[in-house]
Amino acid sequence: MESKAWNWSIADKTPWREPSKEVVGIAYRWKSKGFKEVIDYGCGLGRHSLFLSQMGFHVKGFDLSPEAVEETKKSMKEAGQVGEFKLGDIKKAPFEDGCADAILSFHVISHTDSKGISEVVNELHRLLVPGGEFFVDLCAKGEGFATDPRRRIDENTLVSDEPGPEQGIPHFYASKEQMKDLFRDFEILNLERVRAYVLDGKISSRDHFYLLGRKK
Repeated sequence: MESKAWNWSIADKTPWREPSKEVVGIAYRWKSKGFKEVIDYGCGLGRHSLFLSQMGFHVKGFDLSPEAVEETKKSMKEAGQVGEFKLGDIKKAPFEDGCADAILSFHVISHTDSKGISEVVNELHRLLVPGGEFFVDLCAKGEGFATDPRRRIDENTLVSDEPGPEQGIPHFYASKEQMKDLFRDFEILNLERVRAYVLDGKISSRDHFYLLGRKK
């Protein structure tokens, strides 16, 4: 399925201004390991790009939304930070092979289908240096997946046709076994199923997997 950008023109941007607590912890891990080059893989409005840059990382980022990329550039400039931000698709990132010590992608890479997620995982592998790490999350299959009323486009992917910022955007859902298989070419450092998290300023009941991995 063709990738589709978030419609930021009708979204409440407030919850997407502050870095998530999960990313803060990962950033301190990467700082302690001496990582320098980080890609914000689907940067959105730039909340994590700005935070990572202020921590001393050299940040590259991309997003499918022109509005998001421009807002990220503006936020970075206003804060006196420097980075490289481009338009790009999660299935074909606009950066060269082996350019990243670490990749962050938070609430992003689920926005594809079963074919697309394999392409995304290949891109993570292509971009990382050997020993480089990534932190991503993916929607987790739960008891309600089989009866979810959203439009089903393959055995793992749902699309909402309700009006809103994510209208028409696919959401790929994985089981724990699928997570291990998708990321089989990486060393899985931590795989955690999260049953409640904050999204749009509210507690979401949809499970997610958080995955920290390393390129072998």
